[in-house]
Formats: sequence, structure tokens, C-alpha cells
Amino acid sequence: MLHRLFHRRALVVFCSSVLLGLVVQPTDADAKPARSSASKSAGKAAKRSKAAKRSKAHAKARKSRPVQVAQLEDDAAAPPPAEEAPPPAEEEEPVADEEPVPEEAPAPEPEAAPPTAEATATADTAVELEPEPPIPTEDQPYFDDELSVITVTVDRREKDLQKYAGSATAISQDDMDRVGIASVEDMGAAQPYAAISNQEGNTEVFVRGVGSDNNTELGDPAVANHIDGVYIPRPKGVGSMLFDIERMELNRGPQGTIRGRNATGGTLNIVTNKAEIGAWDALASLQFGNLSQRQLRGMVNIPLGDYVALRVAAFGDRHAPYYENGGPIHNVEASESGDTIAYRASLRLAPSDAVTIDIQHDYTQEGGTGSVGVNYAPAMRAGILPDEIPNPRSVVYRYPNGQQDMKHWGVHANTTIDLGPVLIGHTGAYRDLHFKQINGGALGVDFYGQQLGVNDLDNAGSTYWDQSS
Repeated sequence: MLHRLFHRRALVVFCSSVLLGLVVQPTDADAKPARSSASKSAGKAAKRSKAAKRSKAHAKARKSRPVQVAQLEDDAAAPPPAEEAPPPAEEEEPVADEEPVPEEAPAPEPEAAPPTAEATATADTAVELEPEPPIPTEDQPYFDDELSVITVTVDRREKDLQKYAGSATAISQDDMDRVGIASVEDMGAAQPYAAISNQEGNTEVFVRGVGSDNNTELGDPAVANHIDGVYIPRPKGVGSMLFDIERMELNRGPQGTIRGRNATGGTLNIVTNKAEIGAWDALASLQFGNLSQRQLRGMVNIPLGDYVALRVAAFGDRHAPYYENGGPIHNVEASESGDTIAYRASLRLAPSDAVTIDIQHDYTQEGGTGSVGVNYAPAMRAGILPDEIPNPRSVVYRYPNGQQDMKHWGVHANTTIDLGPVLIGHTGAYRDLHFKQINGGALGVDFYGQQLGVNDLDNAGSTYWDQSS
């Protein structure tokens, strides 16, 4: 019994010691030596002091940057000094459990880095930059107003086309050369509202369907033609005047109030280039095309002192007939061959800044076989429609050969006096036209199954025109 009691006591003692060991045994976190509250507060204060010193050092470095950039130009010539070795890393002393951590000495301020080649180039580039353009206003827009202004004189006053209270078109010489307009007849292909053709030497202009084909002494055209504002009553020879011009204006009518009774359909005005004082200028061009076309244009501007200038321009065009001879008589030349010569001389006088006098003389001569046209009546009587004819420009010709001789010349003077708010202008002109033409004989368009008799080929006939104005 004593033996059992001893074993029970020993077991109780063993269990009590085990339980006491579990309660008293320290953990890994409690194994570290404890630091007093005083030492903890001292460590936090030291860290705050270091952060404050670092922020002060960065602030001083930022303040020193503008000085560094300003001194780049002076220090650019000096060679960069050798780089200094970085300061040794600071070692923190162990903090005692009871003693506070002593404050460290303030770190030295960083010195300004020497200018490098890249920094010098950046500074030079910044100095050479141009100022930004000003903000656009009504007085100073981004674009140049002179480049976008199209001047017209359709109402006898030079003004911007955007300010004209009407419908007009202005085409410059450069624009016409770019699209291939070499005569007034070509203008009809560039303007959808205009139809311009040449019938027996007459330039017939229809604007929006209004025009007239009676250009003889018995009638008047319905579209008025002008050169520098001078009215041309008979538009023969107008088609060859598109050389050395400033622009061509086509105004949609009616314009009877300003241009008179012959402007029901509109007006066509050719504005030529004037002589330029104090400038030497010259231009020449040679063009080749189909139908043996050779076209020559030239111009020269000569200053004759401080107040006078002379400008001379010339034009020549020659080409084969536009039609073909489809008949058995091969030695008859087809119609609408061209042989044109024209020139223009301009003299400008400017005795003062307010007075300008322009005197001009122009001459045009047109030759060739003239225009006859195409007769579709024989083909239609045979039951052939115009669309079924293989070549509408193949015509059966007979004698005589067509001939055309037209001489058109004129002289005019324009005086302008600028009195500030008042502008005085005077224009005087004289025109002379002599036109002769012998129409070539033709039996109509050539078509399959055409029956030609001997009498038809020998029955020569023609029309003779002789007109002066």
C-alpha cells in the first residue's frame, strides 16, 4: 500500500512539473532581450532627425539647379573636373538598452555636378529655340489673305470675288495652262454653264443657254466680249487672245445695266498683263501636239527708267486640219486647219504715285482653210442615223479649197488717277476688223453605201465672206 501511495505522489509531482514547464517556458519572440521605453523613443527621434536632414539636403540641391543651368555657358569652355569618390557609408552604432541614441552630425550638402557635354548641348538648344507663333486674331490670321483673294472687274471695279454680289468666274493664266485651256473655245469645256464654239471664224458664246449665232453686221451677240474692259462688237479673233494674260472673267447675266444691251447672257472679259516698272522679266514656251501642232509663246518686260516700262508678248499656233477628206478628190484640203500669229505691246507710264497710264496695241491674224461644218442630211436620207456613222469627221470635199484671212487689231489707253477716297478712270479705244473667207465645197459626211455621181463632184460651189468693222 505504501508502494502504491509513493507511485501516485511521484506521478502527481511529475505532472505538476510538466504543466509548470509549459506555462513558464518562454516563446521565441520573448527570447530576445527587451528594450526599455526610453531607448525606443530615442531611436524614433533619431530616425526623424535623419529624415529631416535628408529633406533639407534635397531642397538645397533643387535650389542650386537654376544656378547650375545659368552657369553652363560660362563653364562650358572649362574641362570637367575629375569625379570625386563617393563618401563612405555611415555605420549605425548599436543602441544600448538604457542609454538614448546620440544625434549624428549633419550630412555635408551635395556639391553641384560639373556640366557635361549633354547638358551643354541641351542648354544651347534651349537658347536657340524660336518663340512660339502668336495666337491668330482677325488682324493676324494663320494664312495669307493675298493668296486666297481672287480679283474681278466684272462691274468695272476691282474687288474680291467673295464680295461680288453676283455669279462670276475668274481663271488665271497659270490655271488655264494647268488644265490645257489655250483658246476661248476651250473655256467651254472647263465651265459647265458655258458653251463656246467657233463658227466660220466667229466666237459664239452661250451662257446658261442664252446666246446668239448671228455675229454679222445684221445682228449682235447676246454675250458681250471685252479686252481690258474695251467692248469688242465683232468677236472674230477673240479666241486667239489668251496669251500673256492675268485672268479671264466670265460673268453670268443679264448685265445690261453695266455692259449694255448685248450682255443679256453675260460678259466675257480678258484682262491682260501690264508692263511692270523696275523689273526685268522674260518667258518663252514651245508646245507640240497631235495633228502636227506647233505652238510658241514668248514675253519680255523691259524697264525704261524709273517711271516707264515696256512689255511685248507674242503667240503663234499652226496645226493640220481637224477634219479628214473622205472623198475621191484627194488634193482638196480639209477644213479647220490653223495658222495664227498674234502679238501685244504694252507701255506703262507712272509720272507720280497717284497717276498711272497704260497704252496697249494688239494685233491678231488668223489663216487656214476656215470652217465649213458637217452635213448629215445625205446620210439621214439614206436611212443612216448619226450614231451609226463610223467617223463623223470624215467629209467628202470638192472644189474649191477653203481659205480664211482675218486681221483684227486695236489700240486703247487707260488712265487712272487715285485721289484717295475718289478714283478717276478713263478708257479710250479703237478697233478694226477685216475678215475674208471662202468656204470649201463639201457634199456631207462620208458613210457606207454613199452613191457619188460625176455631177456631184464637178458641181463646185462656195460662199464668199468679206466683212469689215
